[in-house]
Amino acid sequence: MSYNSPSTGEPCKAPHLIAEIMISREAKKKNIPLPHKFWNTDEWKKKYKLQIMAAHTLLKVYSAQAILNTLKRKDCQWQYSLRANGIPEAIDEEQKKLDKEVKLIEESKKVEVQNPTEFRQVSSGQVSKKARLD
Repeated sequence: MSYNSPSTGEPCKAPHLIAEIMISREAKKKNIPLPHKFWNTDEWKKKYKLQIMAAHTLLKVYSAQAILNTLKRKDCQWQYSLRANGIPEAIDEEQKKLDKEVKLIEESKKVEVQNPTEFRQVSSGQVSKKARLD
């Protein structure tokens, strides 16, 4: 799935979006404006790469939507590192919520079909020529 980068508006993948969110939080906390394509600057390049690696590690276990939902939670909005204490537990909670929602949706889509191969023979009251011969 493709996302749009908050800083450039260009398409990006989930790890890059997650890392960008975390770096922008850190910059906001330090009251430093982020330059355009900040990941190319010496000041932010290493931190950005570390967040991308952490995002890739989390994406092996959890869905991107669960991670993004966690980052939107009020108790996680102040954190600016994916390796912070409490983040994996919060992501696990969000993943369980998503799994439960998906399961409910799948169950609601199931349609009960009883004996799909049985067909009721429709008769119009007329007898065929073959039946008359017997």
